[in-house]
Amino acid sequence: MADAGLVDGAEIPRYVGLPPGDDIMVVDQSGDRIGEISEVYVDESTGSPFWIAVKIGAFGTRETFIPLGGADAGEDQDSLHVPFDTSTVVRAPAVDPDEERLTLPQELALFRYYGMTSTAAAAASSAVASIVLNGMDVSRFATAGLISALQSRFANLNLGPMIGHAGSIEALADRMIAAIPTAGPFDEEVGPFYDTAGLRKRFDLSRQAIDQRVKRGDLLCLKTSDNHRLYPSFQFDEHGDGIPRLREVLELLPEEKEYGPWQAAAWLNAAGDDLDGLTPAEVLRTGRSDDVIRLARQAGAPWRR
Repeated sequence: MADAGLVDGAEIPRYVGLPPGDDIMVVDQSGDRIGEISEVYVDESTGSPFWIAVKIGAFGTRETFIPLGGADAGEDQDSLHVPFDTSTVVRAPAVDPDEERLTLPQELALFRYYGMTSTAAAAASSAVASIVLNGMDVSRFATAGLISALQSRFANLNLGPMIGHAGSIEALADRMIAAIPTAGPFDEEVGPFYDTAGLRKRFDLSRQAIDQRVKRGDLLCLKTSDNHRLYPSFQFDEHGDGIPRLREVLELLPEEKEYGPWQAAAWLNAAGDDLDGLTPAEVLRTGRSDDVIRLARQAGAPWRR
């Protein structure tokens, strides 16, 4: 994530969507005045406005930072309305920009304070970096949100043994990255995938154990045109356990050698009214497996005639 840089004061109205003029007032969600905009900080990689610094206090001697997402110009076109109350804004972390820039740690502190990290995590899972959320580039949220989430989880981990087992910090980082499901063109229908190496590292499985589960029908394996093996991540829980009764479902679905597994994956991951808006894979985990078996039998019937 690139640092956020300060823009020239004369350009402030243009960056916040207001006509040229001085002393732009920021108004909270209740219509109360917060203070005047003193500076706008933009994403230096895109040029898009991202943060505003606002003068607060009796004499305007202190500044507080507010994200521009969700802000809009007032009807009078000389004020900017933000989706926060004044008490929230004035308690934001005190930030002293370094050489007219917000650094990554400073932005992370603001992200966390304004509750932007959960949004970032959700956006990151979309695998579409160009999505715009509330007028802001979501890739910045994605990076900040992921870093923040990882930091909170590492806080209670003893990383020493992990680093020792991997051989170095860099080797441990490489293993962690390899365990992340990859994004691809079939994500919308099937979800992200593990390749064989990523699956082994993520759940500490041997290649033989993976092959045996695939052969038994307990693990769904998809092959690309170049014979690369992929495993949809939706079929695993956090412990690496598969979907209950998957074998029975796969036996009932179409069996064409080339397309069968891909069709099965799409069917398992498609929500429908017959299952109250859930996917067959989700319902199998709830114990309502008979409903899924019945629907799988119906779906595969034309191919069994």
